[in-house]
Amino acid sequence: MNPSPSFWQASWQRLKKNKGAMAGLVMIVIAI
Repeated sequence: MNPSPSFWQASWQRLKKNKGAMAGLVMIVIAI
């Protein structure tokens, strides 16, 4: 079920370039 590490690295690179996505991700984590 876990995506590959390279998938997480690519996602992280995109998130660091997208503050809106970063904020959304934080809100999702807090909501869980």
